[in-house]
Amino acid sequence: MVSLVNKVRKAWKKKDIYSKDVANGWIPWGVISPILTMIFIIGAIVIGTNPLVYLGLLNTNAEPTSSMGAIAFLFIPFSLMWLFVFLWIKSVEKRSLETVGIYKAKFSKSFGRGYLLGLVMVVALVVFIWLLGGYKPKAMLPAFSSPEQLLIILALLLGFLIQSCAEEFVFRGWLLSSLTRKFNLLVGVIVSSLLFTLLHYSPDNIWQDTLNSFLFAVFACALAIRANNIWGAMAWHSSWNWLVGVGFGLPITGFETGTSALLIELQPVGERWLTGGVKGPESSMVCNLMFFIGGIYLFLNPKKSKTNL
Repeated sequence: MVSLVNKVRKAWKKKDIYSKDVANGWIPWGVISPILTMIFIIGAIVIGTNPLVYLGLLNTNAEPTSSMGAIAFLFIPFSLMWLFVFLWIKSVEKRSLETVGIYKAKFSKSFGRGYLLGLVMVVALVVFIWLLGGYKPKAMLPAFSSPEQLLIILALLLGFLIQSCAEEFVFRGWLLSSLTRKFNLLVGVIVSSLLFTLLHYSPDNIWQDTLNSFLFAVFACALAIRANNIWGAMAWHSSWNWLVGVGFGLPITGFETGTSALLIELQPVGERWLTGGVKGPESSMVCNLMFFIGGIYLFLNPKKSKTNL
């Protein structure tokens, strides 16, 4: 036990993750990295959503007015987010993508395992809440009654892939690695997770919604650190969001896809703490407990190889 604690302490003091390749450009001071992150994200969302609001795909609160609006929201602003950070890394910092956790050689194994893990965890979460009396089934396989719905679900699969991978690229790839290089891994995990929580905050949130954002961010950091790349975290995030939204017709942190359920349409009937209410199962205390236990497990069980996930 003592040796395990010492290993964890040593890991938290690390200055490099993913790759030790030297940057040939300017790495911003540590306190600037979170500010740049907010500029990249807010800029991408503002530039990307304004045309969608004008076209009626989003309302004035930037919420989708239809399934097509949801798809457009996932594709356009988050593609811009990808682009802004990629250009910064290549043009200003001039460092390799390996330093932000993107390795060509690790893609298939890490991504595949991460995607499967996300699907399994969603099913486990939903089934557990259901068994505790949180859901009532309404319809089985309703999406299969409409080819149009199946096409929309396929488009959402790609949309959530872009959205989730963009968030992981920014937070667990670029920001986490930048903060770790300037300070250490502990600071990188805490600050990147707090900023993720802040940018997902809404005045409508209750405390367990905010706790969920933070615990998820820490869990995603643990996935990336243990695998020594961000492919697994990208895949996990993508499959989680997609299956929550289209598999059971439930909100993803309040985001509605507007589609028929692919597997079982579930209606929340339990208490807010159990089902997450209008925010969806992610905001349930069951999910918070899942992320907490998962994060602790990953941090206390260092990777055995460079392709654990």
